Amino acid sequence: MSGLATPARRFRLAGWSDPRPIALVLVIAAFCAVGVAEATGGGPTMPFGAIALRLMSELLLPLAGLGVALGLAAPIEAGAGLLAMAVGAGAGLVWRHDFLELVARLPNAASHAFLAGPIAGLGVGLLLLMPASLRRVLLVPVAALTGAMLLVVVKLLDPSLRDPHVPWLAGLGALALLLALANALRRVRHPVRFTAARILGSWVLAVAFLYGGASVATRGRAAIPSAPTRLAPPPDATLFPEFGHAPVP
Repeated sequence: MSGLATPARRFRLAGWSDPRPIALVLVIAAFCAVGVAEATGGGPTMPFGAIALRLMSELLLPLAGLGVALGLAAPIEAGAGLLAMAVGAGAGLVWRHDFLELVARLPNAASHAFLAGPIAGLGVGLLLLMPASLRRVLLVPVAALTGAMLLVVVKLLDPSLRDPHVPWLAGLGALALLLALANALRRVRHPVRFTAARILGSWVLAVAFLYGGASVATRGRAAIPSAPTRLAPPPDATLFPEFGHAPVP
């Protein structure tokens, strides 16, 4: 009997004790529900592709990096990271105005989504560059930070007129990206995955520094009016000289 696998053991061996494939299946099911809603006319007012391109451009690299970090983590750590991301999104919804007021003191922050992308990229890049022991500790706070910055970007760059479907679609798109990477990476057992994660982390960190630094350092110049090239012609030189001076009595 000991050599036979119990149903619970078969369930674990199939990988379903890991929250990452379960979450990916749920996200795919949610996308199917969105497709059905769009087909019946009850979906969002904008196509999902336009929403994804608009909202995920600021956080594409941080989300990809977080997905890689979730793929390197143990199942229980990955589940805690996903939960922390949801909690961070809720915190971003509550305190986003305080965050915007704080970051607005930096130059050009308002014109660059209040630096939400560089802030998330800084956390994710450092997370991927850390050794495994520190990565386990930092995964939860970095996931919460990324969730909060995602919510800030969604609220700032919403291309619709406050469509209630947009935050959910943005969240599903972000989860689909990072869960696809996490589930793909967890299947890789070769040690090269850790080297690839550090390379990606260096890219995410470099882009965060370059984009954030360039946004803050670039200052607009006041427009100085140019001097006139020549004086205006006298009234008699115009086509209607009688309008250029007072009439003769």
